[in-house]
Order: sequence, then C-alpha cells, then structure tokens
Amino acid sequence: MDFSKLKHCSVVMGLDERLKDPKFAHETPEQLDGRREQIIWVDGENVPGAFYSEYMWHLPGTPQPQETWEKGATGPHTHPFGEVIAFAGSNPDNLYDLGGEVEIWIENQKFVKDRSFLVYIPAGMCHGPIRVNKVSRPIFQYVLGSSGKYECTECGMPERSSGKDLEKQFVYSYKQGVDLPDYRKGGGPNDTPGRHDHISFLDAEVVPGADFYVEASWIGSAPPPPLPAGVEHPGPKEHAHAFPEIIVFFGADEKNLYNLQGDVVLYLEGQKFVFNESFVAFIPGGVPHCPLYFGKISGRMIHFTSGPAGKYL
Repeated sequence: MDFSKLKHCSVVMGLDERLKDPKFAHETPEQLDGRREQIIWVDGENVPGAFYSEYMWHLPGTPQPQETWEKGATGPHTHPFGEVIAFAGSNPDNLYDLGGEVEIWIENQKFVKDRSFLVYIPAGMCHGPIRVNKVSRPIFQYVLGSSGKYECTECGMPERSSGKDLEKQFVYSYKQGVDLPDYRKGGGPNDTPGRHDHISFLDAEVVPGADFYVEASWIGSAPPPPLPAGVEHPGPKEHAHAFPEIIVFFGADEKNLYNLQGDVVLYLEGQKFVFNESFVAFIPGGVPHCPLYFGKISGRMIHFTSGPAGKYL
C-alpha cells in the first residue's frame, strides 16, 4: 500500500529491523515456558511524534535460551512515564482465560495471573521482573508508554510494603456504562458475540491517575448482523481527537502472525486503505480518521485503540 500521500498519519507493518538485536527488546518478559515472537515496535524514531509501544506473541513450544534475553530492563526498574502492560489470552470459548500464567512484580508485591489482564504502572513506580511461566495456547502481549522514547532506570525493590492496594492497578474486563460519542453511535451493535467481543477498557476512572485510555476487543469470523436501515457500514464515522491515537489490529494465525485473517478498511486523512496484514496506525491529535469497517473475516484478530489521555473523547 502507498502511504506516501499521508501528511500526518503513519502505519507500521512487519518486523522492525531493530528488533533483530535482542538488546533492543526492553519489556520482554523472561520466557520460562513457550517461545516468544516479537512483531512490531513503534516509537518516535521510526514514527515521528509517536508514543512508544511494542507487540509480541507468546506461543507454546520450546523456550528461547536465557542468553537471548535482554536482562537489564526485565529486573526491577522504573520509567519517567506512565506505562500499560497487557496480556490477552486467545481462547475463543473464554475470552478471559489467559491460556498460561504470567508473573509480575510491582514494588515488593508478586502477582501471578492466569486470566487476561492489563496493568497500569505510574511513572516512577518500581516494577519487574516479569515472567511468562506457562503457555498452553497463544498469548498476545502489548506494552504502551506515554513517551516517544523508551527509558528506564534500575531500582531496588522496597523491603517493606508501601501499604498500597496495587491490585487496583489491574484491569480484567470492559468498563460498564461507557458513554460513546456520537460518531460511535447508531452504526450497528457495539458487541456481537463471536464477531466483536469487548475484553478490556482502561481510563482514569477505572484506574485513578492513569494517563492512558485503552479499549480492546477480539474480532471474530461469525456472520455479521443485519445492518440498520440507512447504515452502510456499522463502524465509527470520521472524527478526530485532541490527543494522538493508535489503531491496532493483529491476526491470531499462529502459523503466520502477520496474517490478519481478514480485511480491515480504515480511512486515514480521507484516504481509503484496506489492510490484510497485522498493523499499527498512528494518528496525531487533530487529524481526521475513519470510517473503519470490515470486509471478509476468515479468522480471529485482536484489536485495540489507545491514546495518552485519561479519558476517551
């Protein structure tokens, strides 16, 4: 696809050459079971103006040798920015089944999760290590940071608990009573089981102090529902945000992780693009984007939108 006419938006597809160097993988967990495949990395270097994000799959199989890990950042560390770390299981019969086990340390507390989750880490909060202890089916992971550059500082875990209820930093489900703006209304059902299943939603109301919003879903191959009268496509209409946003789609084909298993139609700056490979679209604040809708869907894909803002507007 020709993105050369885009003046503001950027699209990242395929492996970043930098990721061939294992030292560049910062938030990569220790892989104690299964194997890891990093897919895409975005920051202000390969996408000017973008905030940092990285994407990977954890797959059943033989773990990679320990010497391939980048050890510095997987131990206890802090960031000068807020961060989201998310793991999503791929069980179509139970969207909250992680299909494995992930261990994450925050301050001096150990959390072990076997259900899909995301966790918000405020700037300056000591966290790590992160370990993938078990992988029985594919697990998708993404990491977001409200900075154009990844930075971290090693820290020592406090010997005593701070007394904070750090479980409140975790999100396991979609937010109830989300008030969607007009451009998201009237375009068909928000949830269609097997076709569009919401899995998580983060904002500053869900986790006080969060400087990110995240809205994540699984898209499936169930037949689309009948469209309401007068509606051509049941997706969001053209709009813009005051903050930068990413629109993300990743296919769940274990044999080809770049295969989107469907066609995603997305308008950027008034131009129509049809994607059939996993991608991340970066949209600066104030830039119009959408409509967004689907052509054929032959498999499952994970989708989320996110931006460094405490509320989706």
